[in-house]
This record gives sequence, C-alpha cells and structure tokens, in this order.
Amino acid sequence: MVWRVWLGVLSAMLSAGYASAGDLSVLVSMEARWWNEHEFGWRLGEAAGLRWAITDGIVGRGRVGGENVPAGKLAEDFEKQTGIRAEVIGGVLVLHRPDEARRKGLEGRLAGGGEGAVEAAWRLGWLKDALAWPALARAVAGKDTAAALAAAVALRRLDGEEPLDMRRWIITGLVGAATIHGKTPPNDGLWQLPLGAVFRDAVAATDLEAVAGSPWVPLREAAARLAPGSTGGKALAERLLKDPSLCVRQAAERALRTWQAPAGGFKPVQRPVLKCDLAAQWNTLNTRGDGGARAAGPWIAAFGSDEDITKLFDTATTTSSPHVAMALFEALCGNVGGPAGVGGFRKLAASGKSVQYGRYGLAMTLDGEALARELGPLLGSDNNVLVSEFLLARFAGPPALPHLEKAMAAVPDKVGHVAPLALGFIGGPGTVGPLAKYLESPDLSTALAAARGLGDTGLAAAVAPLVKALSSPNRVIRSRAALALGRIGGPEAASTLAAMLKTEKEYLPKRSACAMLKEIASGDKAHAEAIAAAEKELAAFAPAFGPVNPQFAAGFPTGKWTPVGEPRKVGPGGEVRIAVDGFCGLLVVYGGCGSRGYNNECAGFDVASGKWFWIRPWENLGLFYNESRASMG
Repeated sequence: MVWRVWLGVLSAMLSAGYASAGDLSVLVSMEARWWNEHEFGWRLGEAAGLRWAITDGIVGRGRVGGENVPAGKLAEDFEKQTGIRAEVIGGVLVLHRPDEARRKGLEGRLAGGGEGAVEAAWRLGWLKDALAWPALARAVAGKDTAAALAAAVALRRLDGEEPLDMRRWIITGLVGAATIHGKTPPNDGLWQLPLGAVFRDAVAATDLEAVAGSPWVPLREAAARLAPGSTGGKALAERLLKDPSLCVRQAAERALRTWQAPAGGFKPVQRPVLKCDLAAQWNTLNTRGDGGARAAGPWIAAFGSDEDITKLFDTATTTSSPHVAMALFEALCGNVGGPAGVGGFRKLAASGKSVQYGRYGLAMTLDGEALARELGPLLGSDNNVLVSEFLLARFAGPPALPHLEKAMAAVPDKVGHVAPLALGFIGGPGTVGPLAKYLESPDLSTALAAARGLGDTGLAAAVAPLVKALSSPNRVIRSRAALALGRIGGPEAASTLAAMLKTEKEYLPKRSACAMLKEIASGDKAHAEAIAAAEKELAAFAPAFGPVNPQFAAGFPTGKWTPVGEPRKVGPGGEVRIAVDGFCGLLVVYGGCGSRGYNNECAGFDVASGKWFWIRPWENLGLFYNESRASMG
C-alpha cells in the first residue's frame, strides 16, 4: 500500500509540473573557475541533460567546479556564493532568486484587486522569483484591466526581452576555448527556454485566446509569453508571430524557441574539463605586451585566485600601456567575481579613470539593492562610454528609483535622455507622475524620453498624459507620444489616434499615429478606415520646400550664416553619417565607433524648433533595445 501512495504522490507532482528531486543527482564535470549566471545555467543544464531558463536581471559570479560531482552540489555551491538558486521546476533547470515569504504576501495583494494589485504585480515582476509566474499569469487573464496590464509588464520583466542568444553572456576572451570549445553553436544549441515553458497551463487555453485578441498590446505580448506552457501554445505563438505589433512578434519569436531542438536532441553533454597553468599565463602576460595581455588576461581572471585577481587589477591600473590596461580591464569585467572582484570594481568605478569598466563590472556581479548602493551615488559622473542609469534600471530595479529621482531633481529642467528611460523601464505606478511632469521639459531629449518611458511602463495610467502630449506644439513630441501609446494600446489610445489622423498636418506624427493605430489592432471598422485613408495620404506625400522654421519664411537673408540651433558634438570618434529626411524634415546623425565598439547612436535635429534630440542614445551594451550584442560591439 505504501508504495502505491508514493506512486500517487509522484504522479500528482509530475502532472502538476514539478520534476522529481533526483534530477540534479547526476554526476557532471565542469572546470573550477568563475561562472556567470547565464554560463552556469547553460553549462550545468547541458551537462545534466536539462533545458534551462533564467529570470531576467539577476547577476552573480561563482567560482565552482569539479569532476564527477553531483550537479546539485555545484548548484548548491553557486547559490552560497551568489544567492541565485538553480533548481528543477517543471522538468526545466531554473535560475532565480526565490523569496517565498515576500512572494506569497504580494500574491495575496494581487488577488485582492484594485490599486494594491497594480503595485503588487509590479513588485512581483522585480522580485526575480520565478514561482511568481502562475499568479501573474492568472492576473493577466483577469477582468481588472489595470492589474492585468501591470501583470503583463511583470511577466516581461521576469522573462526578459532579448533574443535567447548566449553570445550576449559568454566569457570574454575565451570564445572557442573555455566556453564553447568551437563545437557548440553560439546560440547555446537551443538549450535555453523562455520562462513561460516552465509552468504548464498557468492559464486556461480559452482564457489565453481571449488575451491574445486584446487591443491592449502588453496583454497580447503576455499571451505570447504564456504560450510555451499552454495546450496548443505553438499554434498560438505562430499566429502571434504575425501580429501587427513588433513587441508581440518579438515575444512570440522567443516563445517558439520552446519547440526547437538540435538535430541530435537534448542529451547530456560532457565536455573536457579545462586546466589552466597560471604560472605560464602570468609569464605570457608579463613578456608579450598587449598581445600577451589579451591572450593571458581572461585565463588568469577566470581561473585565478583572489590574489591573482587583485594583482590583475593592480597591473591594469598601473601599466603605462593603454592597450594592456584595456585588455586586462575587459578580462576582469568579463570574468571575475567574489569579494576581490567586487572590491576591485568598486575602487575602479569611483577612480575617475576607466570608470566604465568598474561600473559595468559591478553590474555583472551585483543586482538589486546591493547594486543600487554601489552605483546610485555615482549617477551623473559617467564618461561617454557607459551610462550607469541603464545598468541600474536593468539590474537593480526598484531600489534604483530613489537615486534616479534624486538625479532628476538635481537638474529639473534638463535631465537628458537617460534618467526618464531608466525610470520607465523600472516602471510601477509611482513613476507615471514624474514621467508625465518631464513631458513638459524644455529639453527635447528629456521630453521625448519621458514619453517613451511612459510607454514602457505599460500601465493604463500612462495613457492620459500621453494623450495630452498629442496636443504638443512640437511635432517630434507628438510623434513620440503616438509611438508610446502604441506600446500600450487600449480603446482610449486607439480612438485618440484615429481622431489625430483626421487633424494632424505634419508627416512625422501622422505616420507614427497611423502605424501605432494599426499595431493596436482595435478591430473597429472606423479605425480601419482611418488607417486606410491615412496610408493613402502618406503614400502620396511628396517632399517639397515648405519652411517650418519662421527664420526661413519670406525675406530670408541669403549669402550669410543664419543660426537655427546650437551646434552639437556627437559622441563617437568615427564612422558617423549625416542625412536629411525629406519626408520628416529632420537632420539625422547616426552610426558611431567608440572606444569599446559600435554604439549605434542616432541623434536628430528638428529644424522647426531648432532643437537637437536623441533618437537612440550612445550605449555600447545593448541593454535597452531588445537586442543581443556583446559588450565589445
């Protein structure tokens, strides 16, 4: 009888989506070195024959490894050093930061509805506990629209937005050697899964279909994220891959990874355990100049002791060769962790020299409150290679808000393009008011970033200030507000954009409004007719001389210089292009090669107002653009 009871319990556990506790008892071999959270999850899962998933925004490096040791032992060692747990849920190896007490309290508030549910959903999205997924999924399918939208954005924050591509996270300098051995595809052989694949049928298939047909764009995006765990989810994801909204299509593309597999299937992979002769590597570093630093630096950083790490920091900061310094700083940023690593990054971050390496290193070893304590006080002192606000938003989340708000208050009329973007990425009901305020900023970059930030919050409360911004006298702000409304959608945004198509005279905001009304996909016949009429008008538009700046009106003086705006120095040192968009009437400066790779910045000049603004800010790391890009460009 006893064995039958246990068999029944095991069957119930498996049917509920929980794997047996023995899945990490398999013996594996991994070299003893520093592993970041993505590499560790991929390598441990691959060695144990498990596909893996990770909550977005968690970072940590642990020095673990051994030959023929239980996978669970390595997971335990990694958690002790980083606080990141690697456990099997639903047959998938999941890396996250579980916090049962806080999660259950927030889930109770979420179920209670109202304004408290909106904040609870937001905080669950930043808790980094994967087990919050089912409660958020149920809220997405609920009848409380405000809470559903907040829950949808929370799923976005837990799951992440980047394509599942290990090239974003592989160890610097060891490509083809210590990481992939030249045999594994750089996309990690399809082992990584979106988080939605972990939890089976968190929402009934019929309810998910209703969410997938919503005019609220974040809800359709959430449907794509939930598809991997749903009965019939593949067909739903394939359908959403053709959705008019780019954000929904990108989420659907991530979801379809669930049903992809390498030709040989998912079988345990035992790779050779690499060894490192540290004495030989130090000899190479000390005798071969910058070539030796590039060859040996990553190996010493990855395999070295705390003493080696401290020595490597000292060498990098005292060398007279900028090439050696850059090679060693990159090796340290890409590899080391622990007290010696964090201490070195902390000192470097505040040094005033090569601060980008120290700040990036901190963000690759710390997250949440710990990262906010380190980088928050340093806001506003970056050089042009890195922006700490981006790092704080992505990896610290809500603990960064007081620091961002302080930085914004310090320069109330010109906070630039960075802080409002970070504020919108973190989101939450408390950010809508400050962002709405900055829509009125005289600094055009700030106002545009505030509009984009409001759209990124995905909240119903952000619609009203964006609708108001559609009446701005500045055509670029009207355009950006329309784009932000298309990120949220909903009936009010759709009807307002449809009305705008009948009154807007400028090409740029009209095109933005038309595209976003199409992406919202309200299903309203009148809206479809407005789109068709606007598309016909836009297609027939022919650029012609029509001065939008009063200085170019009748009586314009010829033969002498007429200033129309302040000159601007762009960030990159080369590979920059300048073009004039005859349709929008904008001057555009784009491209750029900086000291750490291609930054792809793009700045615009609005001739009508004589103001410069950022279209895409300088940013080498690809943190805010739903892309995968290595830190070197």
